[in-house]
Amino acid sequence: MADIKNFLYVWCGKKKMTPNYDIRAAGNKNRQKFMCEVRVEGYSYIGMGNSTSKKDAQTNAARDFVNYLVRTKEIHASEVPSLGVCVPDGGNGGNEDGGFGNLPSSCPLPPHLAVKVEAGQSNDPQGSAPVPGVTGLGYSGFNNAQWERGANLQQYYSKKEEQDDKATFESEEVDLNAGLHGNWTLDNAKARLNQFFQKEKNQTDYKYSQVGPDHNRSFIAEMTIFVRQLGRKVVAREHGSTKKLAAQSCALSLVRQLYHLGVIEAYTGQTKKKDGETVEVYEVNLSDDLPHQLMGVVQELGIQIPPPPQDPNTPVSLIQGKLAQFEPSQRQNTEGVVPWSPPQINWNPWTSSNIDEGPLAFCTPEQINMDLLNELNYQLEQDKNLQTILSERSQLPVKNFEKEIMSAIHNNPVVIIRGATGCGKTTQVPQYILDEFIHRGNASDCNIVVTQPRRISAVSVSERVSFERAEEVGKSCGYSVRFESMLPRPHASILFCTVGVLLRKLESGIRGISHVIVDEIHERDLNSDFLLVVLRDVIQTYPDVRVILMSATIDTTMFREYFFNCPVIEVHGRAHAVQEYFLEDCIQMTQFIPPPMDRKRKDKDEDGGVDEEVNCNVMCGPEYSPETKRAMAQLNEKETPFELIEALLNRQYRILPLHSQIPREEQRRVFEPVPDDVTKVILSTNIAETSITINDVVYVIDSCKQKVKLFTSHNNMTNYATVWASKTNLEQRKGRAGRVRPGFCFHLCSKARFEKLETHMTPEIFRTPLHEVALSIKLLRLGAIGQFLSKAIEPPPLDAVIEAEHTLRELDALDTNDELTPLGRILAKLPIEPRLGKMMIMGCILNVGDAACTISAASCFPEPFINEGKRLGFVHRNFAGTRFSDHVALLSVFQAWDEVRMGGEDAEIRFCEHKRLNMPTLRMTWEAKVQLKDILVNEGFPEECLMNQIFNNVGPDNNLDVVISLLTFGSYPNVCYHKEKRKILTTEGRNALIHKSSVNCPFTSQDMKYPSPFFVFGEKIRTRAISAKAMTLVSPLQLILFGSKKITSNGDIVELDEWIKFRIHHDVAAGVVALRAAFEALVVEVTKDPEYIRKLDPTNEHLLNVMRLVSRPSSAALEMVLDHPRWPVWILEAVEATGAVEEDTEEVVVVETGLAEDTEGVEDIRLGEEVEDIRLEEEVEDIRVDREEEEAEATRVEEEATRVAGAAIEGQEGIVAGVDMAEVEGMEEEEGSEVAGVVTGVVIEVAFKTVCLSMCPWV
Repeated sequence: MADIKNFLYVWCGKKKMTPNYDIRAAGNKNRQKFMCEVRVEGYSYIGMGNSTSKKDAQTNAARDFVNYLVRTKEIHASEVPSLGVCVPDGGNGGNEDGGFGNLPSSCPLPPHLAVKVEAGQSNDPQGSAPVPGVTGLGYSGFNNAQWERGANLQQYYSKKEEQDDKATFESEEVDLNAGLHGNWTLDNAKARLNQFFQKEKNQTDYKYSQVGPDHNRSFIAEMTIFVRQLGRKVVAREHGSTKKLAAQSCALSLVRQLYHLGVIEAYTGQTKKKDGETVEVYEVNLSDDLPHQLMGVVQELGIQIPPPPQDPNTPVSLIQGKLAQFEPSQRQNTEGVVPWSPPQINWNPWTSSNIDEGPLAFCTPEQINMDLLNELNYQLEQDKNLQTILSERSQLPVKNFEKEIMSAIHNNPVVIIRGATGCGKTTQVPQYILDEFIHRGNASDCNIVVTQPRRISAVSVSERVSFERAEEVGKSCGYSVRFESMLPRPHASILFCTVGVLLRKLESGIRGISHVIVDEIHERDLNSDFLLVVLRDVIQTYPDVRVILMSATIDTTMFREYFFNCPVIEVHGRAHAVQEYFLEDCIQMTQFIPPPMDRKRKDKDEDGGVDEEVNCNVMCGPEYSPETKRAMAQLNEKETPFELIEALLNRQYRILPLHSQIPREEQRRVFEPVPDDVTKVILSTNIAETSITINDVVYVIDSCKQKVKLFTSHNNMTNYATVWASKTNLEQRKGRAGRVRPGFCFHLCSKARFEKLETHMTPEIFRTPLHEVALSIKLLRLGAIGQFLSKAIEPPPLDAVIEAEHTLRELDALDTNDELTPLGRILAKLPIEPRLGKMMIMGCILNVGDAACTISAASCFPEPFINEGKRLGFVHRNFAGTRFSDHVALLSVFQAWDEVRMGGEDAEIRFCEHKRLNMPTLRMTWEAKVQLKDILVNEGFPEECLMNQIFNNVGPDNNLDVVISLLTFGSYPNVCYHKEKRKILTTEGRNALIHKSSVNCPFTSQDMKYPSPFFVFGEKIRTRAISAKAMTLVSPLQLILFGSKKITSNGDIVELDEWIKFRIHHDVAAGVVALRAAFEALVVEVTKDPEYIRKLDPTNEHLLNVMRLVSRPSSAALEMVLDHPRWPVWILEAVEATGAVEEDTEEVVVVETGLAEDTEGVEDIRLGEEVEDIRLEEEVEDIRVDREEEEAEATRVEEEATRVAGAAIEGQEGIVAGVDMAEVEGMEEEEGSEVAGVVTGVVIEVAFKTVCLSMCPWV
């Protein structure tokens, strides 16, 4: 049998080319596999193979590339040597007497024979090969296709080096990125934009819209300008708490984009710096042994510490150059394309691996085709149940369009199908394709992947399709979602998966897949837009692949144009009619009378501008009664009328939650039937807007609202706003009824308001940071980040792209040529924010990887504490021990829960009930943590550095000290300084408050004194005031080590980021900074080869030990003790008297709701008498805090510079969607984000709001 590798080498040698093999190890040492990629210069395709041996992996990769050459007709199939099974076109193998089997004497030895490739090392530093021009593809519209919707980035990249030299990277205003954008800020951008308009003799007005309820109002300003010299439009859409700030932020985005496009210059004037509150100089006391240990390791590392300045007025920088850098890869100058290949006999597309074992490894295509055809025919003849199902399927509206759909798919690479909800397109179209291939005798040539935006829809649709085929899930149909997969057979099968899962699979290419179906493309989430760009490039390079786009509410004009005028098929009709009612109809049929208005309105914005938005509730048609019109006029449009929902519902009910943050077994409860006398009420997020069918849903109550997460990158601030949903959203929500029988939909907006709604929501690519998708672009070798994103159907603002690139460079994820470093490659594979991903890698080096993974996983979900919107009680605060840390509390909760659940589910349930914890959240966190650890192990990190550890949160624990140091890195630049009570100062002395959900939030108005006034926090939230969530106390040394980007010293005072000042010895501060540089160098070595952790030299071991020493609170003379007045002294005395301080005594007092938890017989009379006083004091404190927040809001309005770099939409509809609900925080998922949604059923009681809050702790 001839060697396929030699054959490829000889073929390349004739063309004076050499195949380049890149082999790397995957998996841990017990389950190790080898991945091999082969590239040939001049070809965009990358051959891929894997196996348990390097040799077989190379062979499989070479065969994959040769198969590509056969498909492109550069090699005839008969010339290819066989390897058990021929390529699909067949062939008789090679000439065993010489030919390709034996190398000519003139040829050098092939590289795969001459060079031993070490596992985990790459032989291809040059990245992907260039992509040939798209010509002669035989598809109308492909030749010379130019899609110039995005920015022409040539001006930016040609001037990038010059701009980098001029950039100061210094923060003016509350703007962390001004230096990156030519020093244009909120203060100077609007004037420059006006100058631009005057020069262009053009003036464009801002388009304003209002979001949020009256007590938490925000404004959005939009503007589109045409730039004549570029011949294109530039778009900006930003938000602010006032119209003035929104307009300033919008102007800032436009000016920054014009700067990067070379239209305007950098700002060279003196930038204004608003004065915040000054942070007093903090005296840092040191332990006696720290300076000696520090200087010893600095000398051992050979680092030169900068001497103190001779003149205190000219401080010196303590940040020195890097000790080690990643070697830059060759810049990829051409656009890359994800490789595609049709189904092949020895390839499993769902596991992205070669089939080397089992019966299928030796089957021919003819055998597979015949077996599947005989099996299907037997089923059709013998299975009466299948015949009944086929009869039901034939009644669906989409059946009438089957021939038209199949004809379009045969003749076009891309087809768009638009059909009403419930027409059957999601379940039927994949089956039409699969059945046709089986009946034609070509079953082995068909594999279909179908994407869904939500996990529940991917799973439920796969189960429905399996049912319709009279099979178990995992035969011809399966699913793959985060944390769970049931994969189908490798040939003639359908896989339903989330968009995020498919994007993860793209690293191996779109191999072995004949059809890609993207369902619900109207959602326009970031992942879907990214996938569409990938597919658009793929079909230009590989026109044999078939792409089908489906939706009920798609903008066909825009998508058709984007995909080269592809055909659009309109599927008319729906399974059952749905009767719609609007707000005035609901009021009239229920004779509803609104309650008296008792809310404080905010009729003007902070700049004195009157609210110009029209109140559509006063626009009521003449067909309605005077009582209805009066009731309508009394209702506030911006608030969901829960009392009206009560009037619509009136019997016994069962409430079920449905959202992404609960396990799948909990989600499945919505599909289960209920007794006849009970009506099911489903409180859902926009997860219910997707392809799910709940058979007993008859009624939908739609709040017509969404909750939007607004994020501004320049000040790291998050704001949640309730906005009107789009007509597209309302249509999808209505579609949950009428799936299996006629239904009803109650829209809680007036008809006049409905007419004013936007047709589509703003795409997520405009509202979210882009650094994660930027990593994916580089991982898939798709070319320059900005150039790729400019090809999106609606490209993001250029300034957001620049910020994403800058973020990745700062993390060392990109090298000087903007290609992925070894660190960046690992971060791209971790489904977590890149800074947290790097924190996890640093944790592995310091042997606390498990804790870093736990905290990172927990950041993806809401807090597990059930506190009903109030301050945390002792039962929750005690988890923080003496660490004054929300992160330590989470770590302790997870540690305790993980230990208890080993005793079984009953013990787990009792523990969560006793400690008032959300068990589903803890389970989801565990699954996410396991996923993160598995990825790190597969990347080669030793399992020992990810082992579980037990932490002591009430006493000295150096491992916990190290975890907090790493948190300082992971949270940066979120650093704050505690002033008094709840008041804190954030970057540059801006005012904020400790969030009520923090363990550090006081019970009373008494002042507090912490061991250190410095904290790091997870995010800033803007409601009525700015507040910091997820806070952890840190020492000054930890801030110097990891919590600052700019550090200067005048010999006596060390200043961090130009706002925090320490009085500390110059050499000590410089020594701590030197540790950071040495540790970053160690990160470089470890990410090149994670096994390096096992063989650290004595110098690096000494480095890590001194870092552990610096992390200790005692090194900065901090005493982490409980007797600081976080609570009133008499409470502490009472708790100590009962012994309730220690968790393991099970004698915990809960003051959270004003009621003491069962203390199991401990009777402390004094404490019992004071419980009611505590409750009253809390209520008074809540009123005081409300006032405090309002005052802080007024102060914030003067200071805040709000600009949106992106916002993660979190759809909100249905009963839970009212503005009376607690703010939704931190609900994110790889398939999309969501907030609150649809209500189905017909009953509820007067205590509805209370039920919602108690049943829905995630809100």
